[in-house]
Amino acid sequence: MPLELCEATEADAARIGELWRQQFGGSPRIQATFTNLDKVPQFISEIVVEQMRDCPGTFWLVVRDGQEICGFASWELIAPADADADADSLDYDSDLEYGTVGSLESLSEVGDVEQEELERTEARNGGVEGDDAPEGSGYQQRQESNPPVRHVLEETNPRRMEGGDDDRWEGFVGWPIGTNSQLADLWSDMRQTSLLKATLGKSSLWLLYLATDPRYQRRGVAKALVHIGTQICVQQSISAFTISPSGTEELFRKRGFANFGKISINLDSTGHTETWHEESCMLFEPMARPTPKDLAYENDFVDDSAAFRVSETVLMLAPRSNEQKSWSQDVNGPRLISV
Repeated sequence: MPLELCEATEADAARIGELWRQQFGGSPRIQATFTNLDKVPQFISEIVVEQMRDCPGTFWLVVRDGQEICGFASWELIAPADADADADSLDYDSDLEYGTVGSLESLSEVGDVEQEELERTEARNGGVEGDDAPEGSGYQQRQESNPPVRHVLEETNPRRMEGGDDDRWEGFVGWPIGTNSQLADLWSDMRQTSLLKATLGKSSLWLLYLATDPRYQRRGVAKALVHIGTQICVQQSISAFTISPSGTEELFRKRGFANFGKISINLDSTGHTETWHEESCMLFEPMARPTPKDLAYENDFVDDSAAFRVSETVLMLAPRSNEQKSWSQDVNGPRLISV
């Protein structure tokens, strides 16, 4: 029986929470953030249900093997208005509302958009990406102007949200009790800052989560979940962005993503053995015309597609910018976790 790629339902939320822990529970940053990982699957599942009900710009996808869910992904549309509202966060060194931060090597200022577009065009025309860009190329210059974002934590005690009768949650987005909410909020802020810088405040798709059951690795599950998002990007002429944990960058490079930069956070004060935790920012920009590399990428997916059946609802997915409501502008709305 072929695997099936389809939209997730609320009934899948518990399984998504379990897969999330399997995929990310071994991360030093996650272990430093959540003192009790046993609470995280329920937390994730409740977030999934909230977003399915109230966030039209976010879609959760799963791959099924019969009744078994063997992988999932979460894609979110970032509309231009959302990015414009947070433009001031691109370059700052200040106190966050729910935790003090120390020194920050910020991303450089947005600069002139037209110049950025010119550099992107130069990179495309030269057919270069990331570390393969020749000296002096537009893409390399852009990378050099964006040093890794590095935060130093000065205070690590979790803070309980004031007010309300629900004692399960604390922090800005309502983390499980016992969470290092400063670390969690700070990482969320860093991820969004990197997204805005990479996409220049334009419409884009953000791949927040991608997880595969270890039993189904090397069967094309992750490839299919990434491909459906990049396919939408090509159709809509928008970019895709994701934060790639260490060791997963090659998956995204093969799917057409390029390294944009890195974000890292200091875990020394949390008592963890890993001092600096670092992850890669990956950016997918669809070409105006297909290149031999693009065609090879498409053919690579087609070779594996016989093992998949894609549901009609997934095939009809497309960004709905006029319906999207920014999570960052509506604090009381659905929680968008970014951990």
